[in-house]
Amino acid sequence: MERVTAGWIMEATARLVRQHFLALAVYSTALAGLTIGLDFISAPMSLRIAEFIAGLVASFFLLRHVLRCGGMLASSGRNYQLLAFLGVMILSSFGVGFGFLLLIVPGLILMARWSIALTLVISDGLPVIES
Repeated sequence: MERVTAGWIMEATARLVRQHFLALAVYSTALAGLTIGLDFISAPMSLRIAEFIAGLVASFFLLRHVLRCGGMLASSGRNYQLLAFLGVMILSSFGVGFGFLLLIVPGLILMARWSIALTLVISDGLPVIES
């Protein structure tokens, strides 16, 4: 097994960006365009909430695409779990936010512990609590 270092993580990230550049470009451009368009028309809060939800759903499909291309999706039928992804996103956001309210260090610890949870929901098909 390879030793995990900061350099290895940066190299692996750069490799993923190169391999999935088109998907990342479409994701980034679409969300940026949506945000700029809503800013331009001074959109009401309901459209901002819809933009937020669209961003979460787009994140799910982008992560799922990267995992599928890397052969990291579970072969079971439970790997298409948008609701579980959203549940983990909400729970981890509240947990990390609460950790940051306590002090910065607990928030960083919780963020590090839960950083892999979204990937586990999609790749292994784990439910919200188990991931």
